[in-house]
Amino acid sequence: MFAVALAVCCAANAQSLQKADTRPVTTISPAQFNAPKKAQSTVDGTVQWGYYTGTSFNDLSCVGYGSQAGEYWVGVTIPANDLLKGTQIMAVDVPIYETSSISGNIKVEFLDGSTVVASKTVAANTLTDYAPNTIVLDEPVTITKNLNLSVNFTTTGSTQSALYPILFDENTLAAGSLMLGDGTGAFSDYGEKFGCYAVTFQIAGIEMHDTNATFDVAEATTAMDTDNTVTYTVTSSASQAVKDIEYTISVAGGEPETRTAKVSIESGLGKTGTIDVAFHSPATVGDYNVDMAITKVNGIENSAANKVTTSTFHNLSRVLKRNVVMEEFTGTGCGYCPRGWAGMMQLNEEYGDRFIGIALHQYNSTDPMYIASSSYPLSYAGAPSSYIDRVGSEVDPGYDSAAPVVAKRLNEVPGVAVTPVATFSDDFKTVDVDATVDAAVAGTYQLVFVLTADGLTGTSFKQSNYYYSYTAAQWGYDSNSLVAKFCNGGEYGKSSVQLTFDDVALATSYKSSANKGGSVTLGTDETGTASYTLTMPTKTALLTAIKNSDYNVYAVVIALAKDGTIANAGKVKVQMPAGINEIATEGATEVARYSLDGRRLNGATTGVNIIRMSDGTSKTVIVK
Repeated sequence: MFAVALAVCCAANAQSLQKADTRPVTTISPAQFNAPKKAQSTVDGTVQWGYYTGTSFNDLSCVGYGSQAGEYWVGVTIPANDLLKGTQIMAVDVPIYETSSISGNIKVEFLDGSTVVASKTVAANTLTDYAPNTIVLDEPVTITKNLNLSVNFTTTGSTQSALYPILFDENTLAAGSLMLGDGTGAFSDYGEKFGCYAVTFQIAGIEMHDTNATFDVAEATTAMDTDNTVTYTVTSSASQAVKDIEYTISVAGGEPETRTAKVSIESGLGKTGTIDVAFHSPATVGDYNVDMAITKVNGIENSAANKVTTSTFHNLSRVLKRNVVMEEFTGTGCGYCPRGWAGMMQLNEEYGDRFIGIALHQYNSTDPMYIASSSYPLSYAGAPSSYIDRVGSEVDPGYDSAAPVVAKRLNEVPGVAVTPVATFSDDFKTVDVDATVDAAVAGTYQLVFVLTADGLTGTSFKQSNYYYSYTAAQWGYDSNSLVAKFCNGGEYGKSSVQLTFDDVALATSYKSSANKGGSVTLGTDETGTASYTLTMPTKTALLTAIKNSDYNVYAVVIALAKDGTIANAGKVKVQMPAGINEIATEGATEVARYSLDGRRLNGATTGVNIIRMSDGTSKTVIVK
């Protein structure tokens, strides 16, 4: 379920595209909406092909111009590859969100560069809502070279379906799978960044086999001489559904072992399923290969031409603990950001200390927690959005989207561990952080230092909320979901709500967009240290919120791998300075009270106070 702004601009409409929630906000019953919406081939002798291979609108997200309705040109590239070259496109299955939001006609065009090869125009009001409508072409289009499909339509009004009419699958990233046009015939490719347009094609002439299945390449890091389980994806392009497979596995050049596994994959092109594969890693450190080959499908010999898949794993000397970092782009002015707030809270609850959230309030400068992009210069398409360990593309921070990515990442063996220690300075204006880096894999690790805070709230800490306009059911959320609290009738069901914010980034080692945290170069099983001083914020509203949260302030250290991904991270609560033993409130009994520079104070004063007690002892406290 998504409502994330995407910084994608078309030349003719210099507007930011925005992801919308996958569920329509119209009054449609969950049972009706949850029903499969995948089009079936209606033209005899055709096979359905497309980048999107799902079976339901529930697999999809929506995208649009967000600020206003307008004209759209959206499509995909149809490659003249070994599978498709020489075949004929008979029909196009165009996914429609709500036809009432579309003015006039929908036109599909097949383009060879700027030349229109074929086109078909249909009235929008003749099509069906929440369905991939089949548009049969007047004449087949033969694929002899790469072609572009363009679907052109205009939306009107201010409903969600008018603002976010493009249905796409953000889980499938492929070049040419989401092309956005500008009305001049030029298209920009966003498929590798955002996902694939959910249009599909009914194609005649594709050669299908009864059996055809291969393993995809897997990714994992292992520890030497240990039992491991790796999830492999199986891809099938066959006329029959796959129920079971027989396969061989060879680890590090060893004798192949034959195994069987149950799997559920529907018939068709590019359909997928997964199996868990167990194996024992070698007793030596270094890279090794695991060769997998599917020999039989449903008890019949596999017809795939290339059966063997080789995955290379990195074998480490020992197992280190991995923590996972989510760096979220958010802001109080972002009406869909309550979803990120809820997702972060749920991830904290589920994964505890192993989840490190960093909420970057960069969406609007009026946010009391605003931190400039030059102080944390990640590039985001919109809000709410996040990177998880900076691996791959952006991930929606909502729990349903982020939790599987976090869980998968936590199962990966890290090559390095980071242990931070953090202490306030005596005047509480800075935080000194020391990081110990323990490398199981030799390399140079760049360190990023971040100061975050929990429990921030106040009268100015109000979150914009778009979810209040509709009920949780209309948005497609279960009543027990945290997001449901922001929907109509929920605890936070109003347009602006005062919240308590956690994981808020206060200061970092980025200066003018460059990281000043330094780096350590280590050999295998070596340790090193690095230090940095972070400066506490000076804004009154933020300082007041931090004090009111009993100084619930943390320091985070991130180790970046050579490829820029987060190798690992550590988080620790900031310690009090030496000699300061408590946080006090007004009303403490004392004989005399002094500031750090020795001035006599008339009473409890915000900051560090030295108190002389009637029994002759003294203590140093922080006064809120």
